Amino acid sequence: MRLILLVLLPLALIMSSCVTKNPVDQDVENEQEYIKSSMLQRMSIFFCTGDIYFRSCFDTNPDECVDQVEQSFDDCIPEKMPNPFEGNKAEAFSLKLGECVGRNYDYSMRKNGKYIGKKSTKCIKELQKRTK
Repeated sequence: MRLILLVLLPLALIMSSCVTKNPVDQDVENEQEYIKSSMLQRMSIFFCTGDIYFRSCFDTNPDECVDQVEQSFDDCIPEKMPNPFEGNKAEAFSLKLGECVGRNYDYSMRKNGKYIGKKSTKCIKELQKRTK
């Protein structure tokens, strides 16, 4: 769990950079849909590129990874978001969402037999990096 938190903290800081003002209701809804879409895109890139835990420790390809991130995101995203989406509220929301997506991703991939852990030298290196 601590590993997931260490991996997701930078993601929360990135995602909290999406800022809105106080527009009227329809504008708020449109803006929040835009923010959600942007967050999903950023999470997919974060989770599914490079040799980080989510790619190194699971037997998956980029398309399967993105599909799993999208499913986890849909399961985790609440209907209401802070408005305006800025500052500490946005950061806390993003961190909570990132933790949930990471947890769901990890659980689903393990449940589907995709965890390769110690069979992968990249995973071992990633786990060692995170525990230092």
